[in-house]
Amino acid sequence: MKRTTGAIKDARGGFALLLALALAPSVWAEEVQVEEGPSWESRGEVTLEARAFEDDDDKATIDEGAGIAARVEAKRFSESLDLKLRVFGRADQVDATRSQVIVEEAWAGYKTGDFSLRLGAQLLNWTATEAFHPADIVNSRNLDSNLENFEKIGEPMLSLAWNHEGWTLQGFLMPARMDPFLPAPSSRLSFAPSGVVMGEALWLGRDGGVTDRNVGFATGAQWGARVAHSFEGADISLHVVEHHDRSQPAVVVDPDTFEVHPLYLPITQFGGTYQQALGAFVLKLEAAHRRFELPSGGTAYGTVNRSNHSIGAFGLEYGWSHDNGSQSTWLLEGQGVFGMGEADRAALSPFQRDALVGFRHAFNDEMSRELMLSGIFDLERGEESLLSLTYSQRLSDTWSLKTAVRRIHAPTDEAVPVGLQALDGANQLSLTLTRHF
Repeated sequence: MKRTTGAIKDARGGFALLLALALAPSVWAEEVQVEEGPSWESRGEVTLEARAFEDDDDKATIDEGAGIAARVEAKRFSESLDLKLRVFGRADQVDATRSQVIVEEAWAGYKTGDFSLRLGAQLLNWTATEAFHPADIVNSRNLDSNLENFEKIGEPMLSLAWNHEGWTLQGFLMPARMDPFLPAPSSRLSFAPSGVVMGEALWLGRDGGVTDRNVGFATGAQWGARVAHSFEGADISLHVVEHHDRSQPAVVVDPDTFEVHPLYLPITQFGGTYQQALGAFVLKLEAAHRRFELPSGGTAYGTVNRSNHSIGAFGLEYGWSHDNGSQSTWLLEGQGVFGMGEADRAALSPFQRDALVGFRHAFNDEMSRELMLSGIFDLERGEESLLSLTYSQRLSDTWSLKTAVRRIHAPTDEAVPVGLQALDGANQLSLTLTRHF
C-alpha cells in the first residue's frame, strides 16, 4: 500500500468526522430511537493509545507511538431489513503512517424465513484457535497491529445464507479486493527488509495479467461457499474460497521503475474448523489447503513461483473455576505448514512450525479484571520465541484499561531475515485507555 501525504491527510480528515460521531453517541442514539417499528442501536468508543519499542539504534525507525483511536457502530433491526455500520479510525501523532480510517462493516440485509441476504462490507470470522488462523483468510488485515490477531478490514461482498436447525449454508460473491494495510519502512513491525518502501498493491490474474485495480473480475471472479453445523457440544465447518490471497503475497520489482510491490496471487482454498467440548476440555482443529492458480508463461514482473501447500492448527483448552468465582484456563496450540521445504515455509509464514502455551485468568469481579500470559515457540528453529503478557480491567462503567508487554527473540545471521526474524528485538510495551459509550 503506497502512503502519500495526501492519503494521510485524507485519513486524518475522515478520523476527525469519526471522532465527532463517537464523542456524541448519546445524541445520535436519541435521534434514531423510535417507540414502534424498527429498532436502532448505537455505541462507540474513544481510545488513547501509546506504544513504545526497545530502542534498536536505527534512526530510520520509529520506536514510539501515541495517538487516539475511535470506533462507532450503528445497527437497525426489523422483521425483514437489517442495517449495520461500523467504522474504525486512528490518528497517531508520533507515527503519521499509522493514521487511517477503516470501514469494518457497512451492509444492508434482507431476511425472510430461513434465508438472509447481505450486501456491503462485511467481517467474517472463520477461526477456532487463539493465535493461529489458517482458515480465516477472506478479510484483509492491518499488519501494523497485534501480531497474533491483526485488525480486520471489511470486505465488500454479496452473501446469501440459509439457517435451519443448527445448519448454516452460505455463499459469497466478492467483486472488490481490499488492500492489506502494510507497515511503513519506519515501523518496527514491518516484515520488509530495512529501507524498502512497498508500492501499491498489484493483483495477478489467472491468465498472467497484472493490475492495480481493486474492483471488477478482470483478474478472475472471487467467490466462496461455507457449510457449518452445531451439534451436541460441537461446531464444525467446511469452506471453499476462490480469491486473491492477502496473507502470502509475492514481492516483485517493476522492471521500468524498480519500485517494489506486493503481488497478491489467485488461489483456491479448501478448509474447515472443528470445536468440541469434552468436559473441562475444549478441542479445536483448523486446517486449509491452498492451491495457487499461477500462469505458466510468467508475468511482466517475471516468473512467480509458489508451491501448493497445507496449513494445519490445533488447540486444546482446559478451564476450571476457583472458590472465589474466578476462572483459569490453560491453552495449548500448534501450527504447521506442510508441502514445502524448510526454507520455503520459513519465508512464507512467521509461524511455520510453532507451538503456543498460554494461561488466562478471569477474576470475574466488578472490574472485569483479566490476565493473559502466552508464549509462542518455534519448534523448527529453536531460538525463536514470542512472549506476551496482557492485563485488562474496567475502571468504571464507561472506562477501561489494557496494557501489554511483548518480547520477540528471533536472531539470525542471514543477510535477509525471514518470518519472525524480521521483527527480532521489536520488544513492545503498549497501553490503551478507552471510553465506552
